[in-house]
Amino acid sequence: MKLRVRGLLSLYPASKNGGKAGKAQSRAKSDANITVKANTGFSNPYYTPKTGYNGGRGTGYWNATSTLIINSHPSLSGKRTGSNSKTVWKKI
Repeated sequence: MKLRVRGLLSLYPASKNGGKAGKAQSRAKSDANITVKANTGFSNPYYTPKTGYNGGRGTGYWNATSTLIINSHPSLSGKRTGSNSKTVWKKI
């Protein structure tokens, strides 16, 4: 199955956990087409930012979003089939 994998890493600055967050800053994006075998899952992890790069430093709420789009099935081609976001407060 061919998938398009998109990732976004953002920082909402905040001086402390539970503090008011500032405006979102996009820190890293990724976009790739990958192939996975049915019923085996991902054999190689996909990272945002890409391996060898980083999203910089900052204190606040870091948000990571991943979106999968199926590109090889005729009835689903180009449709967003899954998206997930995770936010954590970190001082980096």
